[in-house]
Amino acid sequence: MRIPTSPGSQHQGGDPSDVQPRIGAVVVTYHPDLDRLRASLGRLVPQTERVVVIDNGSSCVGDLQALVATFRTVELVPLDKNVGIATGFNVGIDRLARGGPVPDWVLTMDQDSLLHEGAVATMLADLDRLGGGTSQRFGIVGARWSTAPPPDEVEVSRPISYLRRRADAADDLGPVGEFHRRHRTISSGSLIRGEVLESVRFRDELFIDQVDTAFCFDASRLGWVVAETDAVLMDHRIGVSVERRGSTRSYENGQRLYYIARNSTYLALRGVLHPIMYLVDVAAVCRSYVFAHGRRSVPGCLAIVLVGVLDGLTGRLGRREYRFVDREVKRYATR
Repeated sequence: MRIPTSPGSQHQGGDPSDVQPRIGAVVVTYHPDLDRLRASLGRLVPQTERVVVIDNGSSCVGDLQALVATFRTVELVPLDKNVGIATGFNVGIDRLARGGPVPDWVLTMDQDSLLHEGAVATMLADLDRLGGGTSQRFGIVGARWSTAPPPDEVEVSRPISYLRRRADAADDLGPVGEFHRRHRTISSGSLIRGEVLESVRFRDELFIDQVDTAFCFDASRLGWVVAETDAVLMDHRIGVSVERRGSTRSYENGQRLYYIARNSTYLALRGVLHPIMYLVDVAAVCRSYVFAHGRRSVPGCLAIVLVGVLDGLTGRLGRREYRFVDREVKRYATR
């Protein structure tokens, strides 16, 4: 299919490189670390025209309002409940488009990701070097990231290396210039072309987890290229933290374990998620969960995964809360 050119590249005469694309950003928050968020916004503001922060019913909304007020181009939209990251992104994108078209590019961000200085300019410059015929097909450009936990944290989310290699090979569609084409890239640090957002939305029913996988798949079906930079342009945190045996470890809690198992199963059945990626995604979060909480957590872990898989098989999506999952989360939150 023919991919339309972006509004930022349309002009009357002159050099196309003289036209600066409009960049907007959406950050979705939920009980954020305010210091980390302040640092994140400090990186985003110089690289964008406007930033919209969508808060999913955090209890610290007053502090958030005070923080956002220190940035001239940042707007806070507080919601009265947690609608999930998918709906949060959709609300933020609609907000950016209020009173006019969607920006040429929209940067989607998690609350705890730190974009490197000049990252957006680097991605756009690398796209320009591809040439108009190729670069105009790129609809989603993700920033390659590294995880750098604080000194007292230990990264434990490491699936079996063989499966990880197989998953990486399945996801990699080959190099193009300074990028690698991918089946998917994480939503945090992704530049999304405005035309993509005119026909593709984040799937609200997924609520959280694998939201980026589904979005990339939907964009790819329309002929857009999904790619990731070869250069590391972002620091990104995985999971939450739990203290065990004197050290703080990074992991995903029981609620996230449920959503990952459920959404991964649902998408794998529909050909959205590669079988190897499915195994790695579920195995990784189970492994880190048990590693963080010990062998006694295995029954609880298996029960959460089983319910998630069953809900994925039957298409029971949206925000779902189970008492036994909540008990499991509270059980370890106090340790």
